[in-house]
Amino acid sequence: MIINDLNSNEYLEMANHAKSLVEKAEEDLNIYKTQNLALKKLLLTCYGVVRLIDEMNQSDDIPGELSMTLEILRGYLSDNVDDFIK
Repeated sequence: MIINDLNSNEYLEMANHAKSLVEKAEEDLNIYKTQNLALKKLLLTCYGVVRLIDEMNQSDDIPGELSMTLEILRGYLSDNVDDFIK
């Protein structure tokens, strides 16, 4: 058996190395979770602003191209926000 061939120092080194790998993976996961939350907040903020602009867009003062662009952006953000809510 391989453990019998290892002395206690080698075994301890391997265990410490495995522990450091797990700790590094946990740190990376926490960073990704934090970044994911920040991106979700940003997306929801953008969605809210676009919705407000779209509501203000009911007047004829805004050119048609801009109005269409806002509608497309609102639809795109709506779809993505719906995915986050599910």
